[in-house]
Amino acid sequence: MATINFPTSPTDGQVFTDGDHTWVFSSVGAGGPGAWKLQAQTVTGPTGPTGATGSASTVTGPTGPTGAAGTTTMAIFSYTNAANTAGGTATAGAMRIRPLNTTVVNTISGCSLSSDQITLPAGTYILRGWGIFYGAITRNRTGFYNLTDESWAAYSASMTGVTSGTASNQSSTISLLNGYFTIGSSKVFEYQYRTSASDSTDGLGFPANMDSVDEIYSLIELTKVA
Repeated sequence: MATINFPTSPTDGQVFTDGDHTWVFSSVGAGGPGAWKLQAQTVTGPTGPTGATGSASTVTGPTGPTGAAGTTTMAIFSYTNAANTAGGTATAGAMRIRPLNTTVVNTISGCSLSSDQITLPAGTYILRGWGIFYGAITRNRTGFYNLTDESWAAYSASMTGVTSGTASNQSSTISLLNGYFTIGSSKVFEYQYRTSASDSTDGLGFPANMDSVDEIYSLIELTKVA
């Protein structure tokens, strides 16, 4: 057993620490004129093992609401004639109707084609179109006219054709039309054109006359996006 070297000449109540033990000196008691009494032991045991990690949470939140169904629909109208039939007379001087006589596709509820006029319901539309000019036609342009409101929904770029040479050597021009517009209620539209010169019979298109396939001289495509 190790020897404890207590202080000499201690006073009453003096504290002495030796390692993990604490002693207090008392000048009276059973120990005689004075004795050291063991007061406390502060031994700390080893750290226990780390507990196991808890399992990860697997709680899943509720499924969000299903989005609304898409609303994109479209309509395509054209001016189509039998094989080897010309597109008709172009008349100069003012904006005039380009004929449309065929519904290629129409999935827009409330949309229709009648007597060269297109009826559209309220909505927002992307417009694409084209029309052919031939013969004596040089400068030309087309537009999509809101007949109900008497305003233009879209204009084409200005075009210039070639008129020199015989009919078989003359070239056609294609007027390209693009637009984006919104209407708040049902409206009636016309596909219109203007030229710097008139040309009878084939000013609105010269027939290709190939493979007995129909001749197409103009087309309007409308996509309803809202």
